[in-house]
Amino acid sequence: MECSVCKQEIKGRYCNSCGQQITDKKVSILGFFKDFFSNIFSLESPILKMIHALLTQPRFIVNNYIVGNKGYYFSPSKLLFYALFVVGIYLSVFPEPKRIFGLNFNVEGISPQLMFVLLLVPILSFFSFITYFKLKRKFVEHLVSISYVLSLWTILLALLEASLRILGWLTIDLELMMLLILLITIFYSNAVVFSKLRKTYIYALNAVLQLIVTVSIFYSLILLLQMLFPKFVHF
Repeated sequence: MECSVCKQEIKGRYCNSCGQQITDKKVSILGFFKDFFSNIFSLESPILKMIHALLTQPRFIVNNYIVGNKGYYFSPSKLLFYALFVVGIYLSVFPEPKRIFGLNFNVEGISPQLMFVLLLVPILSFFSFITYFKLKRKFVEHLVSISYVLSLWTILLALLEASLRILGWLTIDLELMMLLILLITIFYSNAVVFSKLRKTYIYALNAVLQLIVTVSIFYSLILLLQMLFPKFVHF
């Protein structure tokens, strides 16, 4: 039998050249929905495997990409795409008010998902760079790490926040708590990547340090802008 994709001879159920599976069964309604749900909920689903890998070994995943190994695990940009997809669905299902984690991304002319990337990824990467500047890691390495861990926790916590909103339990205070949880989980995972000592309390301390750096710089910038542009910046 010849593979329809790469035209190589096939022995068995999979092509040794391109990996295509050969079932000899034409598509059916039942088969279509079976594939759909199995790809979403199966433990073999690439997105679930990637989430599990980042939860259990974020340091390896980030460093593996940084040194140039690609193809097996998702790239940070691909996982970020999935995160933006989840955010897009969330904001479509819950259009009013148009916010997630207490953050309002309703900017005229710019999609909320794009605002999510433009704001959080570079800003949090910069704060990570400042926090771990003694390690002399390149900014792009912090960009990779933040892209991975931000995507991971955005997907998980967006699903949690959606569940709370459906149940009618989501309040403004709880939304702000979700934002704090998002930052803490991002900083903790980022600390696992960059901390020299592999100890849980070190990860926690570094996560707290990055949170302090983030809040300090953020409020300093707000106060500076308020002083320079009092008519336009209100806090």
